[in-house]
Parts: sequence; structure tokens; C-alpha cells
Amino acid sequence: PTGQAQFPLGGRVAHFAAERAREGSNRRRANKDRESQSRYGNGFIREQGCRILGQD
Repeated sequence: PTGQAQFPLGGRVAHFAAERAREGSNRRRANKDRESQSRYGNGFIREQGCRILGQD
């Protein structure tokens, strides 16, 4: 993908982007798995990922 080249995290960013997209459709499951979100570094994704991906 063209986007990956810009990001130092590369494929990891793309993976998180996919996770965020799934999280949107699996909101109930995401709320249930709040521990899992913390395990993936949810705070880092919110600060860095949103800025990188241009999402809120």
C-alpha cells in the first residue's frame, strides 16, 4: 500500500487501522474487551494513530 511507506511503523499502522475499522463495527465487543484494547496500547493509538491516519 502507498500509505505504509510514509509511516515509520509501516505495516503495524496498517494493522491498527484495520483494527480500528473492525472496532467501529464491533463496538459492543470492543467495550467488552476493554482489557484487550489496553493491551494493544489504546492510548498510543488514540494519540499517534489518529494523528497519522487523520482520524478522530
